[in-house]
Amino acid sequence: MASTDLYALLKVDKDVQPQQLKKAYYALARKVHPDKRPGDEQAKADFLALKKAYGAALRLGADLAAGDEPRLCGLLHDLAAELALV
Repeated sequence: MASTDLYALLKVDKDVQPQQLKKAYYALARKVHPDKRPGDEQAKADFLALKKAYGAALRLGADLAAGDEPRLCGLLHDLAAELALV
């Protein structure tokens, strides 16, 4: 589940609505949850990456709606570091 784009990881468009984002996240979370994949060592990492991407997408959406562009630059940098994309 290694993807550098949080929207690609969540399998949604960048202009996704919050309700659609939540629905997509829960559907994917059910598929990749470690309890659904016993014995799969990568399952926990996949689930955590999905969880972080969902949280970041929610924060980005809120910042975009508020028009807070300077904060977005810092958020994107922090997210990339958090997901070990840099």
